[in-house]
Amino acid sequence: MDFLIESLEHELSDAFEVKNRDSLHRCVLMLANNMVTKAEYSQETARMHEDFRALLTEMHARFDAVDKHFDAVNQRFEERNQRFEALQTQMDKHFEAVNQRFEEQNQRFEALQTQMDRRFEEQNKRFDDMNDRFTHMFRFMSLGFTLLAVLITVLNFL
Repeated sequence: MDFLIESLEHELSDAFEVKNRDSLHRCVLMLANNMVTKAEYSQETARMHEDFRALLTEMHARFDAVDKHFDAVNQRFEERNQRFEALQTQMDKHFEAVNQRFEEQNQRFEALQTQMDRRFEEQNKRFDDMNDRFTHMFRFMSLGFTLLAVLITVLNFL
């Protein structure tokens, strides 16, 4: 280090006009004290490289932990998705069964409705038949009473 200080003083005094030798010496000392030696620089960079390696190792470890966590979350999601799909399939089957029962009941209701319509039509036919019989009977009785009245009137005049 002393050699460096003496070399700098000599070179600067040759290059510039020196008014104060002490001032030049202090300036060179400040420069030399603030300079870093190659060995110190190598040690510092080696320490920084080690710190970076440790940091990278820790980052990789944390990334692996995060990846494992995401994989676990993804697996749980897949399991829940499978359960949901199974539940959805079960619900679809249930709704299909309910729908089929509804269709069966609807068919029974339609058959019952058809049967009731047929019975009402038969009932209407019977009422129409009875109405026709009563109409014929009333005409026959009216004709009979009319003939009886005419006979009684004719017999009264005779």
